[in-house]
Amino acid sequence: MFLLNTYAFPGDMMILLMLAYFVALSAGSLVWLRRNRKARRRFIIAPIGILGIIGFFTVLYGAFVEPQIIVTTHHSVAFPARQPLTIAVISDLHVGPFKGKRFVERVVKKVNATKPDLVFIPGDFLYTSEAKLEDLAPLGNIHASFGIYAVIGNHDLGNIGENGGTRYKNASDAIEKYLADMHIITLRGTSAIVHMPGGDIAIAGMDDPLFRNYELTQTLASVPKDMPLILLSHSPDIILNDQSKRAQLIVTGHTHGGQIRLPFMGPLAKIPDRLGRQYDQGIFTIDADTTLAITRGVGESGVRARLFAWPEVMILDTHP
Repeated sequence: MFLLNTYAFPGDMMILLMLAYFVALSAGSLVWLRRNRKARRRFIIAPIGILGIIGFFTVLYGAFVEPQIIVTTHHSVAFPARQPLTIAVISDLHVGPFKGKRFVERVVKKVNATKPDLVFIPGDFLYTSEAKLEDLAPLGNIHASFGIYAVIGNHDLGNIGENGGTRYKNASDAIEKYLADMHIITLRGTSAIVHMPGGDIAIAGMDDPLFRNYELTQTLASVPKDMPLILLSHSPDIILNDQSKRAQLIVTGHTHGGQIRLPFMGPLAKIPDRLGRQYDQGIFTIDADTTLAITRGVGESGVRARLFAWPEVMILDTHP
């Protein structure tokens, strides 16, 4: 599907141009060195050729290798349930031009291998509304002792970027119905009570807060005040709403961990939310009672590349 999708075309062209540039740089350096074996500038030209080779293989790796490497990361987080829980989080599947059914099957195998109690999918199931819902079918094979819960992301709503507005058809209702047929519960400004042997917990969720302005007070109104609460949101921007601190655990995606990162520098591009680079991936303490978990997800947007931001199945092991 390389270079065939309208939304993937600019990124794919950029990758091809970069590969061509680095090939030309290394090949040109090699030709010059062969023709000028005694020239004084050899010590300059040779490193340029080496950089061209490194650049070529870095782009090749980032575009075609790393996006296929699914890693499982484990984090221990506090949550006041009476029993420890294993929670698997997968986000930003972005099925479409870059990822399809076979990749989702691999993600599901990773999830099932952890034998989770709960599975959360915080949004961006599709890249655009042109994607096939059938590519999500493997999600129906997830095994979770106490259920699978999801929320809707900005791509599912037909929006790209913080100020992008509607770019294509809103597919959220179709996604919700498709997930329901696989017994996956989509929370859209609603909450659910999960009955467990050690005591009940509540899970609340909403569509991406960047594009759907739900009143959290109403969303959480049916949750008993003394009941442990997990809040699902596509974007970590949800913590800008003070009502979110009612939850002891907030689970989000959206950032892709920056998608393209460099060691010691972090994300090269701006994180697509209002919180910025500080909240890119991982576990964050919001206050004494609230923890924020941001998964970098498993899919890509913009370009079919990841660098030092491997597709992630995040496992949250809770303790009181």
